[in-house]
Amino acid sequence: MPWAENREISALGAFGIHILIHSAINHPSEVLIHGENGRIRERNSYGNDPHPPKG
Repeated sequence: MPWAENREISALGAFGIHILIHSAINHPSEVLIHGENGRIRERNSYGNDPHPPKG
């Protein structure tokens, strides 16, 4: 929607990401957030990570 205001889309996107993260925390899974270009913008794992970082 080229006529929509960016802040509207950002608010809806932020709300969707918020819901996704809470769902992933309650049901251990991985969240992949894609940018407008189709590439992965953010990737987070919640729950049992099969490859935890060494440290």
